[in-house]
Amino acid sequence: MNAAIQIGSGANSLTISQTQIVLARIELATAGTCATTSEEDDCAELRLGPTLVDLPVDATTQVMLEDVAVPAGPNSAVQAKLDAVTPGRRRARASAFLTAHPDFKGISVKATGVSRTRATRP
Repeated sequence: MNAAIQIGSGANSLTISQTQIVLARIELATAGTCATTSEEDDCAELRLGPTLVDLPVDATTQVMLEDVAVPAGPNSAVQAKLDAVTPGRRRARASAFLTAHPDFKGISVKATGVSRTRATRP
């Protein structure tokens, strides 16, 4: 992404150029295929994860999910869990995720940027 989030100004500032989160689990319920009761539902769900999500650092609100195939059609709900991926959790999916993203082992949030601080003299 080309834009960045600027916090502060001048010599005491922080510029965030990229923010990513790991969603360990995503559940998506399809609309029209469920009968909801008071506490539980009988919805057909698509379960995904873990997946890497690029959060926007510009003025857009579009969130990019990496390599997630969501079936076409209306959906009634989405639920996601922000959590780090460690080896052994959901073995096949965790292993595939960590092979593709080895820098995210045990990490759930990663922000990349530049910090500028004014040097102080004693």
